[in-house]
Amino acid sequence: MRFKLFVALISVLVGVSVSSEAQDVGIRDTVSMVLTVDTANLEAVAEVWVFSDADLKGATAGFGWDNPNLQMDSAVVDSLVINGFDIGPFVYRDEDIDVTNTWKNFITGGASLMAAGIPGESTGRRLWATYYFKLSSWGGCDQDGITIDTLWFSAGSQLLFSPINGSPYQPDWEGKVVYCNPPLYLDPDPDIADTVALLLVVDTGSMKATVELYVYNDEPLSRVASGFTWNNANFQLTSVSFAPAVDSIDDTCRYVYRDDDINTTNDSMQFLFAGIAFRPRDDDIPAEPSGRRKWVTYNFTISSWGGIDSDGVTFDTLTFDSLSVYRFHARGNLIGFQPVWTGAVTFGNPDDVTPISAPNLPQTYTLSQNYPNPFNPSTEINFDVPVRSHVTLKVYNVLGQKVKTLVDEELAPKRYIADWDGTTDNGTKVASGIYFYKLEAGDFTETKKMLLLK
Repeated sequence: MRFKLFVALISVLVGVSVSSEAQDVGIRDTVSMVLTVDTANLEAVAEVWVFSDADLKGATAGFGWDNPNLQMDSAVVDSLVINGFDIGPFVYRDEDIDVTNTWKNFITGGASLMAAGIPGESTGRRLWATYYFKLSSWGGCDQDGITIDTLWFSAGSQLLFSPINGSPYQPDWEGKVVYCNPPLYLDPDPDIADTVALLLVVDTGSMKATVELYVYNDEPLSRVASGFTWNNANFQLTSVSFAPAVDSIDDTCRYVYRDDDINTTNDSMQFLFAGIAFRPRDDDIPAEPSGRRKWVTYNFTISSWGGIDSDGVTFDTLTFDSLSVYRFHARGNLIGFQPVWTGAVTFGNPDDVTPISAPNLPQTYTLSQNYPNPFNPSTEINFDVPVRSHVTLKVYNVLGQKVKTLVDEELAPKRYIADWDGTTDNGTKVASGIYFYKLEAGDFTETKKMLLLK
């Protein structure tokens, strides 16, 4: 029940439904953080500062850090927040501060029930909360830098303010806070992109249907959230079963429904699949690089069937009440990533079940002929990257001199388009003539010719 209570608390924190239209009148509200690190004494302090010119009855802001040696020790909430919010002036993942804090994140927030709320302030930002940390070790800037950033906390909180008069809105986050020179965020979805698909089977003879949720993930996942909807009110959700890989995550929050229950009315015709591994890394959903696996089976009854023309059904992905972005998290990643959704599943007739298609990813390196060619003033160059690799795409003149670097970075598997506007690296326009463009990635090298006419 902890997850359900947590989501209910977050709904209270913001005061009203988070799906309401944003409204931030006057000067844009901002949330910022000041991070101070004392590597000699192995201590750190993070202060959360807020500017709001609106009177607030609720607020939530989730934050996470990326250094496993940084451990939360204690927190102090400013009197402004304590006096203004009498419900949950601050919340932690396990509703407590502990030195393990394996999730490496926290929430600043609260709501006013009997209290007056936090009055607006037009002259400057104010300190809301201070969080104190211990560092178990410090390996220097290159190894042990610290980044703190805003994030979705669990599946239940976005950066959101709720004014006393008006609708909820997102304030501006002034950007991640970096101490020293930590490594950049690791790509949370390396190599082949993760994918999610549904398989729909409908039996109008027995008036039953099943929807199977399939996932491909090539990294262990500590959190998942995927919302789905269907468009036929005669389809009623009755039960759910889970595959062993999903059964391994915390059983208090494997799935959530709009009403926190399965019921035959299910007027919203949507459900949220969500999972959070509270326990150690070994209880994450394991990676399965060899192929897609079935995670969940949803069972439906069909109350009536008027035929294909009147009673077809389509299942598709959605954002669920703004509480869940379609998102996966690898443990330790602050922001998470969106897997590839393979498309809506449509039942057209009893013999036509939409298959689960493979991800539409390149299988080989390719370099296409630029288009248009000849060109003036600009042209597009298409190329495919089948595996994560460092890619360079450069333009040369007929003397073999480099004219322009279009790409020089590590790229994920994908199809890309690079534009060349007929200028050098310095922005100088080049003369008409023949030019060459060269793609290099891994062991692959290919060069093609193009013609600029003026």
